[in-house]
Amino acid sequence: MATFLGSPQMNLVEARLEDRGGHVVVEGAGFAFAADEERFGSALVPGRSVEAGVRPHDLRIARTGEPTVATLRVELLEFLGFEAYAHGWTKASGPKVVVRLDGDDARGVQAGSELGLFADPCKIHLFDARSGIALDAR
Repeated sequence: MATFLGSPQMNLVEARLEDRGGHVVVEGAGFAFAADEERFGSALVPGRSVEAGVRPHDLRIARTGEPTVATLRVELLEFLGFEAYAHGWTKASGPKVVVRLDGDDARGVQAGSELGLFADPCKIHLFDARSGIALDAR
């Protein structure tokens, strides 16, 4: 399992690579990300088990017209001046997920809120489920 230093830590979820209309999607724990096919290339084998990682500051509330990669059910909102961290789950009994929010985005968010999340595919990290090695490592 891939682990990282830092606070808050990278969000890591068990996932599987799926073929969706000729494109590879990373699905697991309530997330569905488009895989960066240029970055991961031949490592994107449908059916492969992976760990997907995304840093809290690389997730944000989806804007109109953007794909929603997951819905976060907020358990706790941690205000830190100009920013806040929303802690919660994307799937019942799934791993805890942390999202960094700008102060303006955090207004009106409270425990129990549901937030549609967006992440740029180039910000998603993939690791081999068995070895923990990054799939884009050269």
